[in-house]
Amino acid sequence: MPSSLRQRLQQADDWEQMNKLERWAKLADEKCINMTRVNRQLRTALECSDKELAGFRLKASKMSELLAVAEAERKRAEEYAQKLEVKFALSNKGAALLKSAALQQELSAAQVELQSLRAEVTDKAAEHKSLQTEVTQLREALSLQSRQLGLEDYEPLLDLSRTKHELQRATQNSEALARQLKLSKQATAVAEAGAQQAVGLQEQLALANSHMASLEGRLRSAELDKVALLEFVQELQEAKEQWQAELAAACRQAAERQADVERMAAALQASQAERPPHASGSHPLRQPASPSCPEGPITSGQAAQLDVQPSHSELELRQQVAQLQGELHLKSAELAATSSIQEELVNVLSARLHLHCLPGAVGGGRGAGTMPDTEASCPEASHQTEGVGQGPPSTSDSNGSCADPNHQNREGSTQGSTPHRHTETPHEDRIGGAAPASGLRGKEWAGARAEASGLRSPCLSKQEAFQAICAQVKALLDQLQDLRASMCRVEEIRRKLVAQNQDLSAQVRQLTDELAPLRAHNQELAHQVVSLEQCCEEAVSKAEECTQQLHETQAAASTADHDHSERLQQALDANVELEGCLARTEAQERALQRQVADLQQQVAALTQQLQASQQAHAAKQQTRELEIHKLRRRLAATGNNAAAGGASPGSPPNAASPPQQQAALGDTKQRRDPAFESRNESRYGAPGSRPTSRQSSRRSLRANLVDDDIDSADDDDV
Repeated sequence: MPSSLRQRLQQADDWEQMNKLERWAKLADEKCINMTRVNRQLRTALECSDKELAGFRLKASKMSELLAVAEAERKRAEEYAQKLEVKFALSNKGAALLKSAALQQELSAAQVELQSLRAEVTDKAAEHKSLQTEVTQLREALSLQSRQLGLEDYEPLLDLSRTKHELQRATQNSEALARQLKLSKQATAVAEAGAQQAVGLQEQLALANSHMASLEGRLRSAELDKVALLEFVQELQEAKEQWQAELAAACRQAAERQADVERMAAALQASQAERPPHASGSHPLRQPASPSCPEGPITSGQAAQLDVQPSHSELELRQQVAQLQGELHLKSAELAATSSIQEELVNVLSARLHLHCLPGAVGGGRGAGTMPDTEASCPEASHQTEGVGQGPPSTSDSNGSCADPNHQNREGSTQGSTPHRHTETPHEDRIGGAAPASGLRGKEWAGARAEASGLRSPCLSKQEAFQAICAQVKALLDQLQDLRASMCRVEEIRRKLVAQNQDLSAQVRQLTDELAPLRAHNQELAHQVVSLEQCCEEAVSKAEECTQQLHETQAAASTADHDHSERLQQALDANVELEGCLARTEAQERALQRQVADLQQQVAALTQQLQASQQAHAAKQQTRELEIHKLRRRLAATGNNAAAGGASPGSPPNAASPPQQQAALGDTKQRRDPAFESRNESRYGAPGSRPTSRQSSRRSLRANLVDDDIDSADDDDV
């Protein structure tokens, strides 16, 4: 057989084997897909069952938590209720309410006993009436029997007389019972009236309790207002302390300024004493700057060395100083009078002191409160050197000496002896109109007054605010008095309520004491009725109707017992059936649990089988891939060999001639199946032709598709 034919046959066998392998791979892929679907379904079912089980467990845990929370809340509520009950019982109001509740319970029990006694009395009256009817019937029967017998025997007459005596006794007893019944009815009417009175008293107690609650609410609000008022008073005290501190600081500043003024006045007096009299009496001219003070103002010592005499302006200044001292004395008297006012007007006093100190503060800003020895603190000396006036240097503080009322009083007492202490006057009054600088001083004093008025306005506003605060304090004190009065009223109402409660308890005790004899009387009536019942039973025991009724009642009781036993038996049967149903349901639940466990085991086994099948499939897939790769290599090798054999220029030494090859091919065609040959020809071409590039590309594409199918099946398995 030629090598080319052998190669073609081998190639055809390889292709057929590859087709079989592809079919087997497709079937395996389909089985794997079906297994994956079944696995997915089982997984979804298992997940659903797990989710349901988790949901049931979650619900059970939530229910248990809710039950625990509810139990804890119930316990807390019980504890809180017990605490409230104990607290309520310990409180006065609670004790009173508990006493009233106990009395009400006793009253209700007495009413129930009265109702029961009424029912018993009515029953006894009905029985008495029935006994009277029976006695009348017996009388009629005896009369009929006596008429029939004709009064022949003596014994029936004795019996008749006995029965007559018994009837008379029974009638007497019935009349006595009727009287007692009337008395008991009257007693019950009295008890009902007492019960109605108790109900009215209870309503009054409820109204008093409501009024008490409203008063307690008002008392609480009053206590809150009192606390707020105390806080407000504390704030006022703090503000008062602050104002007192400010007043003390202002007093200290005024004292310092007064000391400065006194020192300056002493310096001025010393300078006037050391100054020699002036001959002409005219104002000195402006002196040139001395070498010791080349550019600064002239000090008090330098001014004392000048030859200056007191002029008319100085006399006017002294007069004005005296007037100012008188005014200051009056003001000090006013301050001494205002110092005796209540502690609540301390802020007003501080405002007035600030008003008195304002001009001094304005002057102090321009250089007041300094000693005359320094060069930078004597503007009056510089005015003297400029030729403005011929008088002693003075400060610009007008009212800076009002430190405190006592100090002012001391100053007022010494104003006649030491007039130089109050030399602070306005510039426009102190200096005459001869010098041109006096107008400037007047302007400065006007500005100082304007500033003083501007500073006086906030003090007035503070005074008004303090007055408003005082009014508020008075209003709050009035409210506090009203609250105290209301608290006194509340205490009085409490006392009245306690007295009313005591009266109610006394009335209830009286009612109980009145009910005690009524109860004893009712008990006596009951004993008498029992004795009458015994007599009547002895009289009625001879009647046959009672026996018949007794037999009927016994029969009815027996039938009722029989019915009851039947019903009890039915209930027992139903209970047995229910127990059987419960056992069946428990068995069904156990069977279902077993089925679930079996299903879980089956699912686990199926998963294991599926994993094993996947592993086996993966192993088979790998083996198939290896076989396919081997077949591809063999096909590639056979194709290469065929191509090399057809393209060689010389034939091999053992190669047959073309006619022999054709004969061999003819023999093989005769030996092979024509259908198989036609299928191979349709697939791979004619037997003598080699596979074209298109056929090789189709084969590679088919192999790639097979690989892709295998990869997709592996992905599905994963």
